[in-house]
Amino acid sequence: ATRLGRRVLAVYFVGSQGSVVPGRKTPWERLDKRFQTCGERSMLAFFAEMQPGNILLSRASRSDRDELEGMKASSKFLAKMVDIMSLQYVNGMHPDMANGVIAQFPADVCAVSPAQDTSCTPESLEEYAKLTSGNFTLLSVEGTHMGCLKPPLGSDACDLHEKVLRHMVAEYKSQPLEAWRRRLEELQQDLVFGRLIARDGPGVGDASRAMQRAHAWVALNPWSGEDEVKGQIAKLQRFLETQI
Repeated sequence: ATRLGRRVLAVYFVGSQGSVVPGRKTPWERLDKRFQTCGERSMLAFFAEMQPGNILLSRASRSDRDELEGMKASSKFLAKMVDIMSLQYVNGMHPDMANGVIAQFPADVCAVSPAQDTSCTPESLEEYAKLTSGNFTLLSVEGTHMGCLKPPLGSDACDLHEKVLRHMVAEYKSQPLEAWRRRLEELQQDLVFGRLIARDGPGVGDASRAMQRAHAWVALNPWSGEDEVKGQIAKLQRFLETQI
């Protein structure tokens, strides 16, 4: 977003441990330093706290060094998980915030706080407002650090997905779709007030229903790209040419 400028509409941050602020070390760099100093068990304890329902992580974080090595030897899943965590969070890469690689950018920022993630409170995310010269939005969703990514048991709806998608649809319209929506409204008015004359008989009703179907398609496809919109325009145009 810093490099691409206004070509980026928005940046979403979900479950980050604090805000990214220009000129200040990122939360990920601070975690790197902490885990390098305190060791593997500190890393496991941190992620066990992020995922309170993960029994394997919880047990591993409480084990002494020999017990942990034994657990990794008997569980390829745990060994791989620890390797990935170490790669990402102990020996990971992070931007040099002192040289302006990440600076304030014009894209909007939306920060998301999982309600059951104690390391990612709404208050800890408020400084994301300093990262953008555009709009800043703070959302709170149900779930833990990782649990927010999926629906709760017994539900088909994921609060994170629902709220982020609603935010995207409300804030960032498809420009070709919006242009056609306005044109449809003009056509509808022209038909109603007689500026477009439909053929005698069923023509008026058929044209009105075609307009209604077109409006319904617009409502159901809020992120349609230019090619899809052009296809729907051509379809309606061909039909109206037979009726008007």
